[in-house]
Amino acid sequence: MKDMPVTVKRSLEILGLLAAGTLFIIGKTIIMPLLMAFFLSLMLLPVLRFFRRIRVPEVLAIFLPILLLFVLLGLVVWFFSAQVASLVADFPQIEKNVARHLGALSQWISETFNYSAAEQLKFIDEQLTSMEYGDNV
Repeated sequence: MKDMPVTVKRSLEILGLLAAGTLFIIGKTIIMPLLMAFFLSLMLLPVLRFFRRIRVPEVLAIFLPILLLFVLLGLVVWFFSAQVASLVADFPQIEKNVARHLGALSQWISETFNYSAAEQLKFIDEQLTSMEYGDNV
């Protein structure tokens, strides 16, 4: 490979990078679970070592960190589900507040810039349409 021209070397390097990227994209269904398992094992290893150090039986020392992980994940899921339930329960009030504040903003724009509510809505529709087609970047 030392006697190859630089352009050929660079072409082979780029081809290798493309092949590796393609392999990662195709193999992501296998690679991602393996990476997750690797990082979870790295997280649980200190807990396992702690239990071994205090002379907990081997099976229990392996089982306890896994149980701890499931309890922790359960608490996280419970916390976020409670937050989402609270948000859903408060949604009508949030909707009223947003509508009230948007009305106040529209009124302020009308008073400050002499731009009527109809003109504001027309401007917003034009901007949304241009964003859909990528006219304004």
